Amino acid sequence: PVLLRQLYSSQDLALHYLQSLARRLEGTIANLGANEGSNLGGRLEQFDLPAILQTVVDSGTSGVLEILDSEGKDFGAIHTSNHRVGRIHCGDLVDRAAFLEILSSPPNRGTFRFSSTAAPQDAATFQPLQPLLMEAARVQDEFAHFSVTIPSDAILQPSSRQLVWSGSSDSRLIEQIWHQLSVEPCGWGELAEVLPFSRGQVGLAIRDMLLAGVVTVDRTFETPGGIHARGA
Repeated sequence: PVLLRQLYSSQDLALHYLQSLARRLEGTIANLGANEGSNLGGRLEQFDLPAILQTVVDSGTSGVLEILDSEGKDFGAIHTSNHRVGRIHCGDLVDRAAFLEILSSPPNRGTFRFSSTAAPQDAATFQPLQPLLMEAARVQDEFAHFSVTIPSDAILQPSSRQLVWSGSSDSRLIEQIWHQLSVEPCGWGELAEVLPFSRGQVGLAIRDMLLAGVVTVDRTFETPGGIHARGA
């Protein structure tokens, strides 16, 4: 408690303390390369996943960061090499959608482990981490607001027989949502289970569709920005 009070009261001390911890963690990760198959792991609630991922990537170690659910089953994985991230999966999701799902909707009481591996053969598939982290942070923040505003089981339906869309959301995702709702109205939680996009991507696309008035819900909800979407 005394240390925590000092950290809260002094920005310089907090920064120095975090830098020291980061250097120790980075050194541990870097040493994994000399011990093939060595693991670094822990409970997700005790660690900041973006910070762990940033440290692993900054170390330049080739390996895989695995995310496990509360029962120890595979939830997702992010491969790293040469200060970049490569192949990503989360259930049936891959690449960007999988990354957003892992960062925005990690499993409750889940765990993580990092294992060093041999360098990958195809380095062309690896990409910088920072843009992905920035997008994940934005999606997580906006999705958290949306998910408490519109319940995942609130029934959604198209507001007309033809889709007219000029918004900024991914038109491919918008069209798939429209098609699913045209076949059978349902909640966005159910849509997130069947579409090849993360829950955050689906939720924010639904938000934009509600704001644009191209879908409605079965009762009145206040959507982000103070706009109301009224069902039939």
